[in-house]
Amino acid sequence: MIMKYDSSDRGVGIALTPMVQRRQKCSVAIVGWVLVVCLSAIFDMPVRAQETLTLQGPNPQLTFDDNAGLLQMWNIFGDDAGFDVIDPTAGTSPFHIEPAARDNSLFLGTSGHVGFGTALPLAELHVSTSGLFPTLRLQSTSGSPRVWDLRGSGGSFDLLDVTNSNAIPFGVQSGAPTNTMYLSSTGWVGIGTGSPQTFIHARKPAEAATAEVLARFDISDDPVGKLEISNVSSTNGIFHPRMRGTTNLQAVCLTMEGMITDDVGNNPIVSFAGSRLAGGSVVNRPLVAFRNNQTVKVTVAANGNVTATSFITASSRSLKDNIVDLDSMKAQAALRQLTPVEFTYKDDPTSDHRVGFIAEDVPEIIAEADRKAVPVMDVVALVTRVVKDQQQTIEDQKQSIEQQKKTLQEQRKSIDDQKAMIDELMRRLSQVEARLPETK
Repeated sequence: MIMKYDSSDRGVGIALTPMVQRRQKCSVAIVGWVLVVCLSAIFDMPVRAQETLTLQGPNPQLTFDDNAGLLQMWNIFGDDAGFDVIDPTAGTSPFHIEPAARDNSLFLGTSGHVGFGTALPLAELHVSTSGLFPTLRLQSTSGSPRVWDLRGSGGSFDLLDVTNSNAIPFGVQSGAPTNTMYLSSTGWVGIGTGSPQTFIHARKPAEAATAEVLARFDISDDPVGKLEISNVSSTNGIFHPRMRGTTNLQAVCLTMEGMITDDVGNNPIVSFAGSRLAGGSVVNRPLVAFRNNQTVKVTVAANGNVTATSFITASSRSLKDNIVDLDSMKAQAALRQLTPVEFTYKDDPTSDHRVGFIAEDVPEIIAEADRKAVPVMDVVALVTRVVKDQQQTIEDQKQSIEQQKKTLQEQRKSIDDQKAMIDELMRRLSQVEARLPETK
């Protein structure tokens, strides 16, 4: 039916209320928004069996007034400023369409899919635009106001912090591979894997005959400094992990530091551990090697032997207090108590024979607090004190011997002189005797 109603003649809008008692029914549709209204009355105006209801006037409005039970009123209002669904009961306007809104600004599909900008929504919510950056905006106007945008384009999918000068804290580049980032139901994060085995699990696709870099950490104001975790093996099927720090100028390139809250017990602050994957101790390979430009300088063997070019103990006067000479008698007494032994270590798979001391048996002056080790430099100090004393004794004895030798030489010279005098006297005596007349 076609119903033309001029609101300037009879007021703004058509009120449909139970007050009208007539039972005739007609179907009303507003073209452009497909609105079907069942009318329970026949107005005093021409009614024709058509499908268009036209409301004319400066402010055309259609009012639904439910005055039974919970009172509620709805207005459908359209003018040159837009088309609105108004809730005058609550004083709100929940729905608005501006003039010249583009095709399919909002499209409700038969499958329940909702399209924005498309008449063929292929998902529960389908947004399509001819612009470069289709965007979903989330805006909070209470508390601390904030605006966030979810934006997709041909190049990327981004989360924008609009309030923060359009900063992009999260982005996905077009063509990113499957499982670039994966969040499992356990809360674990997979990077490069859809089945993370721990809280953070990173897996890089293997590259043939290439030493891959798995992770890199750096700061924007240092073009040189970085921390890399990589696979240094270029052999396919072999993962040889390496953690390498690179630094600029004279800074420390890699620092490993342990912090504790309770300085009690024997647990180490930092521990380096080596073992066999199948279980058990390492026997043949060294535990640790320290290299200088790939040349080994220090090695800690599986049995605990340390091999190095030199061992230097810090011994500066600036590091020490209460410095006094070691008493000779104490040193001699301690050295006499030291008992060298031969032995093998219980956990040494090589069973190498060694010589040394038993820490529990050494004298108190060189014993460690837990009596589990023998400080080598302390033993060296004892031996040095005793040897120096013995050397001094030897020197004293040597001087005494030299003095005795000198005295002996002087005595020998005196004897030789006396012998020479006696010989001279005897010679002269012989001469005197020779001159004496022969006695008859």
